[in-house]
Parts: sequence; C-alpha cells; structure tokens
Amino acid sequence: MHYCRGSRIGDKMKTEFKNTCKARVVPKGAYPGTYIFDEVPPLLMCWSRLFQHTISQAGTFVLTKNFHNQNFGIYKAEGGCNMPGFGELVLHRDYCRWNFRSRGKKTDDETRGMAGLISHIVLNWNPMDPVNTILVQASVYARCKVEDLKKAVETNGVGNPFMGDPLYNFFYGSEFDRDYYKFCLVKFSDLTEEQAEERLVKEGK
Repeated sequence: MHYCRGSRIGDKMKTEFKNTCKARVVPKGAYPGTYIFDEVPPLLMCWSRLFQHTISQAGTFVLTKNFHNQNFGIYKAEGGCNMPGFGELVLHRDYCRWNFRSRGKKTDDETRGMAGLISHIVLNWNPMDPVNTILVQASVYARCKVEDLKKAVETNGVGNPFMGDPLYNFFYGSEFDRDYYKFCLVKFSDLTEEQAEERLVKEGK
C-alpha cells in the first residue's frame, strides 16, 4: 500500500525525519501495561488520530478476533481507544490502563497485550512513511491482513490526521515539530509549500 499523493517539496524544505524512540527493558514485576519504549516519538503527534483509530481496531481484533463499527475514541479528557464489547483503554505516556471493562474481569495478559501492540507500532514507526508503517506494524502484531485493518479504519472514518490531539495524555509534553507538520502537509495532502505555510500561520503554528 502506498499513501503518498505526490510531492511538491522544494530544496529548502527539511525532508529527513527519524523516529528517536528506543526499546527499553521493563523491570520484573512492573505494571503489565508498561510500554517497552523509552519515549513517545513527538513526530507521531501529527498522526495521533490515525494512531488512535488503528489501536482501537487492531486492539479489538487482538482481543476478540473481530473489528468493530463504532466510535474509536472515549469520553475522557485523558484520551484513549474504544474497544466495543470489551472496554475502554486509556493511553498514558509510559503505560496504558483500562478505564472500565464491559466484559468480565480484566487480566494482566490482556493489559500486557495492549501495551505490546502500542509498543510494537511505536518502535517500528517510520515518520517518512507514517501511514503505511502504522497500519502494517499493527497488522503484524494483531495477526490480521493489513488490507482488512485498513478497511476497518477507513470504514469508520479515519478523519483528518491533523485534527487536534485525541490522545492527550499519551502526547502530553511532546514538542510540536513545525517542520514535520509542514512536510506532511506537502507530501500527503497535495499542498504546495506556500499553501502549507499559509495553513500553519492560519493555525497559529
């Protein structure tokens, strides 16, 4: 799958971006929802809505072997992912936790599985190919077809990936990268550099 619509990137625009997070060893006895990466990649914030939607669908598939057709988000200021028929997962910077479980008692394995899904995507995410790597890595972990995951995400309306921050706690403290945002607007939204700059100014960024 390829999601780049074309490029109008000029010579003066920054065009190289890296995922700076690294794997870490989680101490024995740590909370089962603890992530195995050292930091949330700040660049991922530009794709927070797609990331949220993918976790919602891939996580639901891991737990139930099915996708869903309901809301992706949850009604909590912290931000999180809805997994219909199972519960609501709140994402923090270092760990994830269940807000509530709609079916039975939550287990450490289920919590650990969600932390594993999030960690796998984050560690393998490539900011130069952001959409593909989110979907592909999620499908690898969930053991589902990437085409099916993509369809499930799109069916429920992925929305504009630049519409705010649906995972407030997860990205809390992450520094907004203006250069990367502009790069994404030009490469993936078919804007010219001038149009992207106008949009940034209009949004106060």
